[in-house]
Amino acid sequence: SSSDEEDGEDASFAGLFESVVVRDPAKAGEAVRRCLRSGSGPAANAYRRLTGKKAPAAPAMALVFQPFVQAEFGGVALLEGNGGITIELSPSGNAGITGGKGASFRYTLEASGHKLAGPAGGPLAGAAMRRLFPLIAEAGRKLFPGRSASVEFLLKGGDPVFLQARPAPAARSTGAVDMEGVYFRIKRAMEGLGAGPADWSLAENTDAAAFNYLGAARPAG
Repeated sequence: SSSDEEDGEDASFAGLFESVVVRDPAKAGEAVRRCLRSGSGPAANAYRRLTGKKAPAAPAMALVFQPFVQAEFGGVALLEGNGGITIELSPSGNAGITGGKGASFRYTLEASGHKLAGPAGGPLAGAAMRRLFPLIAEAGRKLFPGRSASVEFLLKGGDPVFLQARPAPAARSTGAVDMEGVYFRIKRAMEGLGAGPADWSLAENTDAAAFNYLGAARPAG
């Protein structure tokens, strides 16, 4: 599912709407209904309250259907408007990365386009990295020329299978982030949803979307 609330430069609803795995075609109808209902679900409404957004009378939802693909890794690429690219991979799929649980491997390409860096012994050897980065960069240029963007893909045999892409939320003002204040804002939101201390955790995240989600200032770097 997706929404006109989700992917703008002032919105970071990503991950709040339902995604459903369907193996039996007979269950597709209920999966569609679940996705549509999630536009008015508790997670989306809690985010609206936290950010002061007004819930639309009928949230406009779009359904994105994707086939099963047997792949080695899920990946998320953050393309910066200046040409820099960060690619994160996880053997458990890209949902864990976009959901903030972290990635197993991270690779970067400097804005100059000359220096590639990645973990020694990672799944992408030098040749695979040199093949993957231009493909990701080309997709970003075609979809969001000159803008920052996030591209989700699967990695199968070293080649990407593209899933979806969205523009990255714009950076707010520069300056330090009040992580303590952020923590207590999230703590209140979690308590409002009935979640106890053992039910959630907070990790510092440099993703522009995460800072936009929190309404926090983000350092320019």
